[in-house]
Amino acid sequence: MEAIAFDTSAWLSTFPHRVAPLPDEWLPGLLLRCDELNHWQSGTTFRHLLRSTHHPGFGSGSSLVVFPFSLLEYLAPLLEVPVSCLVATTYADELARLYAPNPPHSEHLVGPRRSNNVRPFVEKRVGMRAITAMPGFHICPICIAQARLVRRTAILPHLNYCPTHHAAFHTHCTCGFPLLLFSRKMQPFVCFACSLDWAQLPHIPLPADQVTLERDLWAFYEFFLLKGSSSLKAAALQLVLSRIKEFIPFQLRFAGRGVKYVASLSLDRLSLRYLLDILVSIEISPNDFANALEF
Repeated sequence: MEAIAFDTSAWLSTFPHRVAPLPDEWLPGLLLRCDELNHWQSGTTFRHLLRSTHHPGFGSGSSLVVFPFSLLEYLAPLLEVPVSCLVATTYADELARLYAPNPPHSEHLVGPRRSNNVRPFVEKRVGMRAITAMPGFHICPICIAQARLVRRTAILPHLNYCPTHHAAFHTHCTCGFPLLLFSRKMQPFVCFACSLDWAQLPHIPLPADQVTLERDLWAFYEFFLLKGSSSLKAAALQLVLSRIKEFIPFQLRFAGRGVKYVASLSLDRLSLRYLLDILVSIEISPNDFANALEF
């Protein structure tokens, strides 16, 4: 991409080197690519956005699923891309359709915010201020190697393998430390502890016994995120309520806890994370769901 000379007025309204969103790219990954292309430390673009818009920050443990529109409006002219292209790097539109009329919120996808001890752990161990995404943030090393791409898939709950490359997602470096999205004094896309490039993490293939589960999870996400509507979610809930009595008590497949009874399920409060956990746990397949929609 073409650099901007320091004596031009464009320097005041754009970055020296600009990036455009890739298909299915997650916004934090786009910000990391901007850092790398401009030879900035990891998180420089992100921190600039927060300072320039007086945003208080997302806090440790934030999922970064939905970004305030004000941040996207500020970033769009800096990259010279439409705001709509930046909205597509989040799940704001999909969640807005799925949970209408409620405004999109990260808890709609990932459920209630959970505690995260990564920040104090990192500060105590290496003495740096780090910014991390939700617990469970993960990357596909092949996506990183091919295009420095962090897909939006990286924040979808329960998936353990990249749907494109069928390789295991990584949450930790080979040195044992967790992967952090942004950390000061480090280059983008590297481990904050040992500086290993994320592209060099091992490529672990999808095992045969996980193929069906990962395929079904991805099919459910396509149903809800690509075709999402409040009526679709209502149909899923109705299917759950019609079959769940056959399984109670049962064990939630991903949450790892037992369910002894279901008094009521609220459409507005039921996160997609929890809904998919129930669907898989009571053995409802994507085909079952598709067939139910036809009636």
